[in-house]
Parts: sequence; structure tokens; C-alpha cells
Amino acid sequence: MKKIVSKSLFFALFFGLMLGLAGVIRAANDITTTSGASLVLPSDSSSYTLSTDTTVQSFTVNNSSFDFVVEASSIINISSADLKDFSVSNSGQCNTTQTCGSSVSSVYINCPSNSAQHTITITPSGTCSAPSGGGGGGGGGGYVTPATPAVPATPAVPTVTPAVP
Repeated sequence: MKKIVSKSLFFALFFGLMLGLAGVIRAANDITTTSGASLVLPSDSSSYTLSTDTTVQSFTVNNSSFDFVVEASSIINISSADLKDFSVSNSGQCNTTQTCGSSVSSVYINCPSNSAQHTITITPSGTCSAPSGGGGGGGGGGYVTPATPAVPATPAVPTVTPAVP
């Protein structure tokens, strides 16, 4: 009887532990913005858009920044129609790409499948600067028409008249 109780207790603990782990495993990347989301910073009422591919564990809107809890395979894609410049801190192993276009600025962060859970802070400020193009190329060389070669003059032959005696 004692063995049956201890085996039952063992199985109950085992299944309880498995159910608990299943809850932890399901917690990965809980937030996915399938239809996008609008965020507003309280400090200046500036508006931002989270793209439909954003997938994170959680995020917090602070007074003048956003905190995103990311982990393996998380994606952050946030944009600003006000052409805000984005400062990204603590991106860790995650790849960060910032763009500044003529009508929108954005930051795209993609975490690899082996990325550990951590918090990335994105702080928008000022206005981004789109990279300017280089100057135009120099003009081509001019064409100089070669001079017509001079024809040598025929030397004058003196007329010799014999002397008369």
C-alpha cells in the first residue's frame, strides 16, 4: 500500500510539474500584433505604429520610451510618420535596422532563435536624417578640334640672270 501511495504521489508531482512547464513554454512571445497597433508617448504625444509582424513577450509604454521584453525569434517593427530618430539600447544578439525615408522612419529588430530573454529600450527623439546622395559626377572632358597642319611654303627660287660682258 505504501508503494502505491508513493508511486501515485510521484506521478502526481510529475504531471503537475509537466503542466507547470507547459505554461512556461506557452508564455513565449505572447504579444503578436496581427493587425498592427498604435502607441502614443505621454511626454510629447507623438504617435507610433507597431507593424503586423511584431512579436514580443511584452512591452511597456514609458513617458518617453518603449521597453520590449524579447526572447528567441522576437520581432519589433515600429515606425513614425513624424520621422523620429530611434535610439536602441540593449539589443543584445538581435539585429537592428533603422531607416529614414521621406515620409516615415522605422526601426526593425529581429532576434535569432538562440536569443535569451532580455529587455530592449527604444527611445524616439528629434528628427532622423535621411542619407544624402553624393554630389554629381564631374563633367566630361571637352573636345578640341585639332589644328589643320600647316603646309610648308615653297621656297622662292631666285632668278639668276647671266652677267653680260
